[in-house]
Amino acid sequence: MRREMAWFGLLMLLFFMQDVFAQNKVDFSQLLYAYLGYYPKYETVYEVGLGYIPKLSAEVPIDSLHGFKMEASLTLGATAKFRGFEEINGNAGISPYRLWIRYATPQAEARIGLQSIEFGSAQFLRPLQWFDQKDPNDPLRMSRGVYALLGRYYFPNNANVWGWGLYGNKQLGLQYVVPVSPKHLGLGGRFQLPIPKGEAAISFNRSTLHQEVVMQNKPIVHENRFGFDAKADLKIGVWVEMSFSTLSEALNKVRYRRLLTFGVDYTVGLGNGLSLQTEHLISSFGDTRLEWGNLDVLSVLSLQYPLTLSDMIGIMVYRQWKSEKSFVVAQYRHDFRKWTVFAVGFLGASQQANLPESEIEATMFTPGIRFLLMYHR
Repeated sequence: MRREMAWFGLLMLLFFMQDVFAQNKVDFSQLLYAYLGYYPKYETVYEVGLGYIPKLSAEVPIDSLHGFKMEASLTLGATAKFRGFEEINGNAGISPYRLWIRYATPQAEARIGLQSIEFGSAQFLRPLQWFDQKDPNDPLRMSRGVYALLGRYYFPNNANVWGWGLYGNKQLGLQYVVPVSPKHLGLGGRFQLPIPKGEAAISFNRSTLHQEVVMQNKPIVHENRFGFDAKADLKIGVWVEMSFSTLSEALNKVRYRRLLTFGVDYTVGLGNGLSLQTEHLISSFGDTRLEWGNLDVLSVLSLQYPLTLSDMIGIMVYRQWKSEKSFVVAQYRHDFRKWTVFAVGFLGASQQANLPESEIEATMFTPGIRFLLMYHR
């Protein structure tokens, strides 16, 4: 708790230093949200939550081409889950959400601190979700950051190269089945290149898994990940994204893991415009490099339709072909000037493998309904 209070104190100090930076660009924004969930087939049945995210950002230019930018934000939240008044489980906490500083020139930038690192072409089923936990069914789209040093260089033809080093992270994205070791440095990079009608990229990351979780006699187990993604606008949008990971030592007879997603989207000129997206994820793992063992396929179809400028409805249908299970997520959104209201309904299987878990809680794929109120300023 002392550490969290220190973060909170730092943010407040930065907030009151606005006058110091009065000659520069300083902005303070905040997000407040509250939700109520009802899950008749889940062990807790009811859930209520309240959260607050203050964010301070500042820009300090050196000249017209060079300058610094920083961002600091916290998450303060409390949740309670209960079946009856005699079975109530609650918790509250405060933690840093983002805290980074960036130095930028017209063609390069370097950013250090707690930050978000995201890339890839897929929208729902993301093999390159290496460092974030964003859930497509979560209206808040929140995700923990990673402690990292990130550098990017942009070439004149819009190609760009990334390089990163990560340290002190206990958990990275959703694709890490085994926790990584926070005491070992993770290194990686990405090269992104424009192609006709779109762009393509290759990515790499090397990390060390948590030795106590892996095995006693082989304390150091490295994981290498190789990624590729591409997207193009051919009147219909098409994309592909894949990840191949290999361990230096087999873990429970699993040494290689493959994830491949391909998808398309198109907007039909019906009424205000009906947006359709579909993705298919093929996954495989085993102890041989070339054999696609334990094959599974997960598909999603998404339809979004704006009723008015302030109202949006959508539906997503998931299908896991191996288990022959389906799941439906229906959403309604209304925007006020500073408030947004969401209603999200879940219908179908109570458990599904390979689906992402929400940052807020893990009941997204449990049948039920959730109401969310969000204030942003």
